[in-house]
Amino acid sequence: MAKQKTKRLSDFEEFGLDKLVEESEKAVENPVVNDGIKLDPVQSAKDAEVNGHKIEGIEGGNTDEYYGRVMWYKFTEFVIEEDILLNLYRKLDVPEDIFPNEIRDKGAWKRACSRLQNKKRQRFEKDDEVHERKITYERKRPNPNTRIIVKIIRRSDEDDIEFKKLVRFKYEGEENISYEALDASEEVAKEWYDEMYNQYEIYRNHYTKDQIRDAFRDTLKTLNPVTITSRGSVYFIPEQYADVIEKFSRAIKILREDFLDIADDSSALEVGQLPVIKQPEQKDIIKRKIKSETVEDASAIMTKARNIIENDETIDSSTYNRFVNKMQELNQRRKEYEEILDASLNTCDEQMNILKNQLNKLAQNVKDD
Repeated sequence: MAKQKTKRLSDFEEFGLDKLVEESEKAVENPVVNDGIKLDPVQSAKDAEVNGHKIEGIEGGNTDEYYGRVMWYKFTEFVIEEDILLNLYRKLDVPEDIFPNEIRDKGAWKRACSRLQNKKRQRFEKDDEVHERKITYERKRPNPNTRIIVKIIRRSDEDDIEFKKLVRFKYEGEENISYEALDASEEVAKEWYDEMYNQYEIYRNHYTKDQIRDAFRDTLKTLNPVTITSRGSVYFIPEQYADVIEKFSRAIKILREDFLDIADDSSALEVGQLPVIKQPEQKDIIKRKIKSETVEDASAIMTKARNIIENDETIDSSTYNRFVNKMQELNQRRKEYEEILDASLNTCDEQMNILKNQLNKLAQNVKDD
């Protein structure tokens, strides 16, 4: 995990948030080339490589010459004070949809418990006695305010599973968190509790990379992205949404360089982008990707619908409407890309018609409200 600088909101006066934003704006006007890639709004790149994929860029130009942007992101482990992040987002006019949810005390407790669980999880090589041993939570908790850390031991026989409840953490409101040693010794339980509580104190007023990343991912879904790589970390975004990516990218760049001890040349925390110029070769790539993803997404919806129909299950109207909305989103995205590319994507027609017929059949499984 990257070391954290202990800057607080009061440091803005000394460090100068306005100055950071001003310097960032200058970088936009005079972007710095790094390995052939300018990572600010109108960048330059020739045969740039992103996650092993060759991407063509353009010198200078304007947005009329672009189909959109190829963007990628990567987040390392970090925490950032809530007020610092929100004020930075506001200064850069980052869309509110990207703002992570308000930090809640109980949520901070859950995240601290989860972190402890992940840190203590253990796996051992198979031997004569033990097949697998791991740390996890008790799956069925009668009380949502209780987290019980459980050790699961699998012996040679797969069916021979032993559960040991080690320690119980209980949340009864802000500043009222307790623990109880179960199968663990009092010394171990206290040590784990102290570790969890220290992390809880941090999470009460700090955002984690997961909260920031997840909020961005939710927004990304609304930008009609097309996945470029199978790992899902590189996307094509239509040019009309480029401003959203640019603002978020600048915010992450300032966080990395001025508030987190992450090397300037590190790719451990970045949101990068490159313009996709209007060329026949680029057009063919985008068409191929959008067709492939539309067919894949339609097939996934059909599979879920078919399983419900074949198992003669009943669903409520809201569930059915979600299926219909998914189909409409696919059609809307297809229309948008036809306009962007000034080309027909009618090869998707057959798959979309099959999906429509499948959902008409699914309507018979909707129960009366």
